[in-house]
Amino acid sequence: MGKIKEVWLFLQAIACFRLAQYYLYDFRVAVGPSMLPTISDAGDVLLIDKLTPRIRSLKKGDVILAENPMKPNNQLCKRVICGPGEVAEVDGQEYLVPEGHIWIEGDNKSQSFDSRNFGPISIGLVEGKVAYKLWPKIEKL
Repeated sequence: MGKIKEVWLFLQAIACFRLAQYYLYDFRVAVGPSMLPTISDAGDVLLIDKLTPRIRSLKKGDVILAENPMKPNNQLCKRVICGPGEVAEVDGQEYLVPEGHIWIEGDNKSQSFDSRNFGPISIGLVEGKVAYKLWPKIEKL
């Protein structure tokens, strides 16, 4: 009976961890040059806050993780530039960000595939806000 209890407790712990990972926090490794110098392309480990974007609006300057609108099941790590109802300017052209959407861009403009290429993204594509860079040095973003 002791072994069954141990297995049951282990399964409960895994379930709690997965729930927390899905709804609260997760870890990701950054790959690619689009957020240089804020996030390096050498595999920075990021702590993703999944709860905050669900309970309050994202702000200009927040770094987010979102599903790529052009490649489902791929993520983008970008900075929020404009929120709903605001105007984004690209090469002298203005774009109004509709309700329920945000405008995102990479910090390294020359190496970033972002809203300048595909327009504003739905807030529903946001997976979370990058709260901390954990490796190689802990930094709040």
